Amino acid sequence: MDHKSHQGPASRALEVWRTRGTKELLRRVAARLESMVFKTNSAVWFGKELLSAVPAPASSGPAPLQLGGGLITKNELAAQTIAASQVGGDVPGDFAAVEPRELGEWLRQSSGLAWAVDVRELEIAAECGHRWTSWTLGGETVAFCKVGGRRVFMVDFDRPLDLPARVAYLSDVYVVSQMRRRGIGRALLAGTLGFLRENSFSGVVCHIPGSNEPSAHLFRSLGFAPLGEVRFTRVLGIPLFSTRPEKLLEKMSSKCGSPKSARSTDIHRKSTS
Repeated sequence: MDHKSHQGPASRALEVWRTRGTKELLRRVAARLESMVFKTNSAVWFGKELLSAVPAPASSGPAPLQLGGGLITKNELAAQTIAASQVGGDVPGDFAAVEPRELGEWLRQSSGLAWAVDVRELEIAAECGHRWTSWTLGGETVAFCKVGGRRVFMVDFDRPLDLPARVAYLSDVYVVSQMRRRGIGRALLAGTLGFLRENSFSGVVCHIPGSNEPSAHLFRSLGFAPLGEVRFTRVLGIPLFSTRPEKLLEKMSSKCGSPKSARSTDIHRKSTS
């Protein structure tokens, strides 16, 4: 297990200071204090059952991997790359499953994308063996999607969230501005859903702010259906939910016929030799 997965607030603050500097540390402390006093957001949760088959990758590599079930080597990651013709039709580029920390470094170094990096999220992703997905064109990353199984860190709520067995969670589907309206977002999601099917997932959920109608339209076009709305408010450190997200996850789990808790299944984190 990654030693950083058990870091406390002081250790995380020291890491930020060492890697990002005093200004970034102070910014994060101020934002954290502000959010403890008052924070509010709302989003509609969507879910989709993963029933239909998808084309298999052209490359003959290792057997499909259990997302959240074990760390894999770079060679095995390479085998998860799928040609664009198999997931994106006429959309140029390639779909791939990537290490979260690798994508996190790219986000930190990319102009205007540091908002998508949260140390707590990366810690849980490493602990649970998550694989995020990306779309590359000419060797450059132009889109990404965060994918989680078993357990994820919810930035909106500032806390982890346990997922039902074989139900995955998607967040922060993003296409760089100059590459939008070319079908890349849809191709990335199609590849991600195929990746989850190959890894024995029976369902997937995401949450989208009500103001983000383009994203809601995209997910609906891929077969996602609303599960319900969650309105979150925190006042002086006390969290309040209109509907607890666990209730919506139970609803999705029932649709898929999955156990309520990932701990009750055979998906476990294993080390690779």
